[in-house]
Amino acid sequence: MTSSPPNSSFHWQYTELDDHNFRIQGRNLFYAVVLFALVLLFSLLFFYARWLCRCLDYPGPLPLPPPPSRPEHGLSKSAIDALPIVLHQVGGRVGEDTECIICLGELEEGEKVKVLPPCEHRFHGECVDRWLLARTACPLCRTKVGVRSLDLEAAIV
Repeated sequence: MTSSPPNSSFHWQYTELDDHNFRIQGRNLFYAVVLFALVLLFSLLFFYARWLCRCLDYPGPLPLPPPPSRPEHGLSKSAIDALPIVLHQVGGRVGEDTECIICLGELEEGEKVKVLPPCEHRFHGECVDRWLLARTACPLCRTKVGVRSLDLEAAIV
């Protein structure tokens, strides 16, 4: 068996690994110590602040207040009272309202209901009164509610 000659690129000696250029001295040593001290100082300050907040039961940053909402204005009480009230009749017209979509209750035969002009949708009086105090549109089709005897602009609170 013949042995191959040693490869010089893989032949290392301990003296070859000694790197004289990799020395920290002078300014480099000073900068390394200052950097280490700064990192240590900020770490200690962070942990102290965290401990202090836990001891004082500080809840953290205050939550942002919600954005101001645009207040909705509905119809005035007099405009709501001016809406027509009729007796409900079952089987009158095609697609007729058979329930109050505000309370989801059935509209009974002969029950007093309020009719919203111009869409003529029908609702229980108490239900639609509360709705129209806050909004000016029909709860079913979102059509602006007009009052026959009053101008709508004057009826808005």
